[in-house]
Amino acid sequence: MEASSVSETNNEEHGRRGPFCQCLLFAAGFSEAQTTPTPVVAAISLEKSLITQHEPALLELRFENLSERGTVVSLGENDEKLELRVVDPEGHAFRKSRPEVRHGFASPDAFSVAGGKMSVGYVPLTDWFDFEKIGTYQIEVSLSPSSLEKERFSYDIRSSPTSLSLTVLPRDERALESVCADLLGRTQALHSAGAALSAARALSKVNDPVAVPFLASAMKGNEFKGLMIDALARLKTKEALDALIAASRLDDPETKTLARGALASLGEAGKK
Repeated sequence: MEASSVSETNNEEHGRRGPFCQCLLFAAGFSEAQTTPTPVVAAISLEKSLITQHEPALLELRFENLSERGTVVSLGENDEKLELRVVDPEGHAFRKSRPEVRHGFASPDAFSVAGGKMSVGYVPLTDWFDFEKIGTYQIEVSLSPSSLEKERFSYDIRSSPTSLSLTVLPRDERALESVCADLLGRTQALHSAGAALSAARALSKVNDPVAVPFLASAMKGNEFKGLMIDALARLKTKEALDALIAASRLDDPETKTLARGALASLGEAGKK
């Protein structure tokens, strides 16, 4: 009877511990799955290898997720995981500097990649480099191979340093209008905030009067108004100033304040 009682007690104890132990094993497996880096293959290219003067140059990044787990690949808060070196047509070499403060979005360049899928994103090279000289530029690009400890997702990037060639042709007004219209449309992309931001940053760096009406249209979006007002202030053309004056008379308090601040910095405060 005692042996039977002990056996029953052990069975009851095992029954109580079984689900608990299984939970521990599941948690351990889940933790391991979370900490095991997700393998990601990166391919680097230019969206266009032939552009005209004042047209923004966009770096195209393709990330292929080789696992079934989704992940988010980040280039860092200041794109510090992206290494760039540019040699201009005269043979002068330049390295990527710290980017400007971004308006409207606190998040860095980041790309969501579903399990077993590919994600394509764009980074404006005009954040750091001026491609105003006519001729051919050589661009060297490399990515840091792994995620940072502070990132939510753990991943390993498989990529090789990439050499690219970019040719800049003389200014073409029609080509610039087409590019600006395309970028404006991309700022309104509802499926990807990251894609919209990249397009807005590229549009804001079009250093040409052709961009003014497109900048004014993009300024109507809450996310990019500061970016576009700064761009109009940099252009300083009559059309750009007129757009700022019009913005300073709008009912939206933020747009009005930003536009008036830009006009004041240009010595045009009396015209608001």
